[in-house]
Amino acid sequence: MQFNLSAILLDLDGTLVDSAPELAAAVNGTFESLGRPTLGLDQVRGMIGNGLPALTQAALAATGGSPDAATTENIIGRVRALYDRQPPPRIFDDVRETLTDWHRAGISLIICTNKPEGSARRLVAALGLDRLIAVLAGGDSYPVRKPHPGHLLRPLEQLGVDPKCAVMVGDSHIDADAARDAGIPFIAVSYGYAKQGRGEMDAVCTVDRFADVSGAIAQLAAGRGLAFPPSPPVV
Repeated sequence: MQFNLSAILLDLDGTLVDSAPELAAAVNGTFESLGRPTLGLDQVRGMIGNGLPALTQAALAATGGSPDAATTENIIGRVRALYDRQPPPRIFDDVRETLTDWHRAGISLIICTNKPEGSARRLVAALGLDRLIAVLAGGDSYPVRKPHPGHLLRPLEQLGVDPKCAVMVGDSHIDADAARDAGIPFIAVSYGYAKQGRGEMDAVCTVDRFADVSGAIAQLAAGRGLAFPPSPPVV
């Protein structure tokens, strides 16, 4: 008897959406108002992954050094406020259609992002993806966040899903490390913000298009004795 692969955990920035332009605009808009140098889009893209505070601190370090802690916190707040006023980011190709297919198949979709939960919820709602998501775990939703495995395990526990019946999809070593330590297979997307090359992350495979994730999951599920898409309930 096969068990269903019943949950897919998803990174947000660099996996589902291309938020780098909006993050760069928030950082540079804030820095311009402070008389600091600004950064190129590729520079900001390479700083994404550990949440907005870490991104802002990296940007400060790259533009003349970080100020004292109180000033840094103030700057982080200003960057966050400006980011929240940015237009919604672009969804990567095939994401909306693929998530819709998975949702219709009865799969629980979980977003695990280091972005603050409030910001992530506003973004997901603005893109019309909120109806597809069972749980959204932000960087401040639990006492831990990626790469801690608890950031993945807690939402699975909320849904009553065994980690053996889940898979993680993301673009960086942060996602890969969290999935590995949670005992969840990790599928990497090559088009995101990862600083690592193909094969450098602990991933079962890497795909170049989000639409290819379904095939990768199907192969993985077959090898683990899982049904994907889920088998219909017996009535």
